[in-house]
Amino acid sequence: MWTVMIVDDCESFRQQIKRGVRAIGKKRNGNGVRIAAETDSAEEALAFLRSNPVDILFAAVGMKGMKGTDGLELAEICKAEGLCRCVVLTSQTADFEAARRGILMGAFDFMVKPVEEEQLRAVLERAYGFLGTCGKGNRPVGEGDFHFLLAEIKRVKKEYPWLTYVMENGQGMENQIVQGEPALSCMSDYRKYLGRMQDKVEQYYPRGISAVSGTAARHILCHPYERVTLTELSGICCVCNTYLSHLFKLEMKQSLMDYVMMYKMDILKNLLCETDRYLTELADMLGYSDYKYMGRIFKKQYGFSPTEYRKRKAGERGGSRKKKNGGFGL
Repeated sequence: MWTVMIVDDCESFRQQIKRGVRAIGKKRNGNGVRIAAETDSAEEALAFLRSNPVDILFAAVGMKGMKGTDGLELAEICKAEGLCRCVVLTSQTADFEAARRGILMGAFDFMVKPVEEEQLRAVLERAYGFLGTCGKGNRPVGEGDFHFLLAEIKRVKKEYPWLTYVMENGQGMENQIVQGEPALSCMSDYRKYLGRMQDKVEQYYPRGISAVSGTAARHILCHPYERVTLTELSGICCVCNTYLSHLFKLEMKQSLMDYVMMYKMDILKNLLCETDRYLTELADMLGYSDYKYMGRIFKKQYGFSPTEYRKRKAGERGGSRKKKNGGFGL
């Protein structure tokens, strides 16, 4: 019999979790999970947990209590002190930063409210199965469970589809997810990969930018192989050229054209690692009529020519890519 604690300031959600727990118990002839305690205070929860460790903890993100401590801090304390092996974070919003922090703390899952009954039951079933595989001994929260981590990677890729163009080894990671190949030994790599995804999102689409700059950035990011002009973007944003240029530079700390150039060079860097295409082909894809000019821009940004960068990355991976006969690339 596994024990559950609910820490949430929403009474209706606590009731929903209890219904799910009863359903699991009924399905397993009473040999499932039971509610050990529930509270709307993180401080009370911590005091209880230190005397009565539980197996599954539902903790709300953004809940007041314990001098601002909420589910994230509670999860971190549980991991450090071994108070719970399976922490499920809940939130009213799909907060990317909260989800990422939860993953780094080893959370088992992250649910956005309102939660459907079937989704809740599925989480409880997986938690039940996970606890059954690790027995009663203490193990780090979330160890052995990839569902939360991989689901978050998929969610971010869906929300920001342009990440495909700039994430090195992104296709390899995606193939492993689809084919179900990930193993526990790879979990740290996936956490780092998710962290790099967040860094790219913050680099190209930072929080707090205006709707005008956001519209311009999205158009650029979603049309990586098209020529983009200030006039075209101004028309899309329904503002004049001068206003868009000034606002974008103010918020993004660089001009629109520098932003476009940075994005194209980031794409080129990824293509150099993921493909064997000639530099002339890559230049044509990215809208450059002269591959040598493209190479100079790349070297100015990264300190290596495209060919040098490709060789360097091939060496890091323990081998070189096949050289294409008569090409300008490797």
